[in-house]
Amino acid sequence: MDQGADMDRLEREATQAIDANDFAGASERLMQILEVLPDNVAILSNLAFVEMQLERLDMAQTRLQKARDLDPNYVNAHMLLGMVQAEKQNPEEALNHLSKGAAIQPENPQIQNQLGVVLSELGQREAAETAFRTAVALQPSHAEAHINLALIYASQEPASPKLAMYHYQLALDAGHDQEPRLERLLSEIQP
Repeated sequence: MDQGADMDRLEREATQAIDANDFAGASERLMQILEVLPDNVAILSNLAFVEMQLERLDMAQTRLQKARDLDPNYVNAHMLLGMVQAEKQNPEEALNHLSKGAAIQPENPQIQNQLGVVLSELGQREAAETAFRTAVALQPSHAEAHINLALIYASQEPASPKLAMYHYQLALDAGHDQEPRLERLLSEIQP
């Protein structure tokens, strides 16, 4: 079997392992690919994502920094670096990485949603709402962004129960699981 076919097989197997939440198996296959293709930014980013799931944030950060250094415009590296920094409780650094990713690819709904999460954590509610609204405008079925909008509308002063319920229902319609915490909040603000 030729090397290219072998790499394709390993990448397919890694994707299947990720889909099955077998992150250790995915890591093993992605590491095999990196032995042959150490500067592949997509593989570095995918492996970093897997390492995030395995709670190896420092290793994920190292791989993402390498991917970003290899390709400063690789949006996924900026987004995942932002997520790593948010997970490490560094919201300002997370905002920096997510903002760079959003500047490169403003039409990416995942980056917009993550940007909104970090802005919300920093207390920038209006900017967070704008980012979440951008995410759902770009991808109307973005369930997580609808949940985040519902939370904003349910927790603002004064609350907007109709908008909160509207976005919560859209999230459920898009396949998001029920959110007991949000449902309690919604029941408290209903007129």
